[in-house]
Amino acid sequence: MRLTLILLFIIMVNITSLSAQDEVVCDDGLRLVTHELLDEAICVPENPERIAVLGTLHPIELMLLLDIEPVVRPSDRTLEALYGGSPAVYNRISEMVADIPINDVAGFDLDTLIEAEPDLIILRGSGYLVEQLEEIAYVFRSPSERDGFGASELDSLYAEVMDVSEDYEQLRANYEERVQVLLDNLEADVLGASMVYMQDANDDYYITLPGFAGWDIFSDVGFVPVDTLPTTADDAFETYGYHTFQVTQETLAALNVVDIIFMNSNIRPSGESEMSRAVIEKYETDSLLMSLEAVQNENLYPVSLYWQLSGLISAHLILDDMFMFFTDLNPQVVAPNPFLIDDTSSENTSD
Repeated sequence: MRLTLILLFIIMVNITSLSAQDEVVCDDGLRLVTHELLDEAICVPENPERIAVLGTLHPIELMLLLDIEPVVRPSDRTLEALYGGSPAVYNRISEMVADIPINDVAGFDLDTLIEAEPDLIILRGSGYLVEQLEEIAYVFRSPSERDGFGASELDSLYAEVMDVSEDYEQLRANYEERVQVLLDNLEADVLGASMVYMQDANDDYYITLPGFAGWDIFSDVGFVPVDTLPTTADDAFETYGYHTFQVTQETLAALNVVDIIFMNSNIRPSGESEMSRAVIEKYETDSLLMSLEAVQNENLYPVSLYWQLSGLISAHLILDDMFMFFTDLNPQVVAPNPFLIDDTSSENTSD
């Protein structure tokens, strides 16, 4: 009996010792962060006030919604490309970041970052000289997009790292309220409709699959993927090695009837500009697309680049477009876009 107790004591001591070794202890000025997207707990700066973002726009959109200025920002060309389909949002963002040094999303300028004096750098993607960045500030390396995480998961992770989780939860609740208003007013034939999201890249068409961040919103609004295509990010990556594949006559023929197609061609979804009208006419007469029932039934909706979903601002813009496409309601009246809530023009964000 005594020997058994001694053995149990030794085992418990070893277990406690191993647990202590695995426990992460943060230095002064750092705090512990745990999240479902992290393999293990990490230490990040407490209350970061000067945040630089590289390789992604998700944290920047979250920061702008919370009136937090990043210490560097995307170029005017990037902002126009992404938000130009919504002049109201583009103008507001441009005004908010006008005096912030430019350090574009696709790369970084070391001198600009040094002068910006960040206390936290959020980094996503490869090709960066991480060791140089770590000499400037603490670097948080975000999970890769290839991992197939949804936009809401990534946003909650960034909020945790930036120590604004409570504020993010309020923003998320507002988004969900807007989704519910949209669901309550969707046309009957849209509820539960199958859909395909395509991208127009120099007249080559690509079908986007789960694993692409925008699928969060499609699912929230009740759209379902075509049943001949992968329905999860893991299946998409296993089948195609990525979350898109190029459209051919053969791949289109393999699709079941598609109720709705969203086509990202970076135009204003309202179709009021001359370029928008020309692009829409091109799709309606395109020999590859004309065979699809959705096109024949005028259920193809050209959309703007913010449908790539770069964060919560983009998510709200997508909801605005869906209100325009599938209801007779002005979202700024029934469920205002929070980023434009102070906009006196009360224009539809896609006009």
